[in-house]
Amino acid sequence: MRRYFVSDQAENEATAQVVYGYQKANEAKAKHEGRLKALGDSLAIFAGALRDPGKYQFAVDDTSYITVGNHGDDSSARPTVQITPADLDWKALCESLLGYINARQDKQAAADRFRNMGIRVVPD
Repeated sequence: MRRYFVSDQAENEATAQVVYGYQKANEAKAKHEGRLKALGDSLAIFAGALRDPGKYQFAVDDTSYITVGNHGDDSSARPTVQITPADLDWKALCESLLGYINARQDKQAAADRFRNMGIRVVPD
């Protein structure tokens, strides 16, 4: 059997680096997925309220937060969704999407390195 590494220590260090990179990429991917999903859920509810405003109550405070509640409810007491200026920040959304894309690519690159090392990786 032909070895790629000169020593077991070098192989173990390389494996540890790949494992660390994979874990960090996986954590970053999960963080961005969570943010994007939460924003998507909020915007989907908000979009529904904008399409049919008669079914909802809206409250806008002096900080430009928009709270949407079901019609007949006190929207500030039982909000359906709250949209903030940061939710509609295009630059922040682009950065979050780029972070997610980069994390996916980093995770895939680490998984490829695992395969090259003969280590099986279970896909998501």
